[in-house]
Amino acid sequence: MTQILDNLVTNAAKHAGPNARIAFGWRDAADGGGILFVTDEGRGFPPDIAAQATEPFVSGAADKQSTARSENEGSGLGLTIVAKLVALHGARLAIDSHPGAGTEIDIAFPPEQVARNGATGGDADTADHGANGADILQ
Repeated sequence: MTQILDNLVTNAAKHAGPNARIAFGWRDAADGGGILFVTDEGRGFPPDIAAQATEPFVSGAADKQSTARSENEGSGLGLTIVAKLVALHGARLAIDSHPGAGTEIDIAFPPEQVARNGATGGDADTADHGANGADILQ
C-alpha cells in the first residue's frame, strides 16, 4: 500500500505543475469496500492518454510533439507499477483526467480487503483531514 500511495502522490507532484494542489485520502464505498484516492488540480491529460496510462512507458506528456523526455517526466512506469500492485490487492484502478482540469485516480477495494476500525481494535488514522476525508498536501 505504501508503494501505491508513494507512486501516485509522487506522480501527481511531478506532473501536476508547481502550484497545483494535491489531495489524497480514503472514502467508504457503497458496497462496503473502500476507495483510496489521489487528486490534483494540475494540468491533466487527454482521455486517450488516460486509457493507456497504465501501459509501460506511457506518460501524460505523450501528447507532446517532441519525443524527448524532460528531467521531471519520469520513466513512464509509475502507473504501470501501481496497476500491478492494485491487481495483487484484488482492487480496481480508475483514472479520470482532462486537460486543464486535473486528475483523479481512484483505487476501489472490495469489502473483503477493507479492515474496519471495529475489526482492528481502534482508530489507526488520527490525521487532520480536509473535505471528503482528504489529507491535503501543498
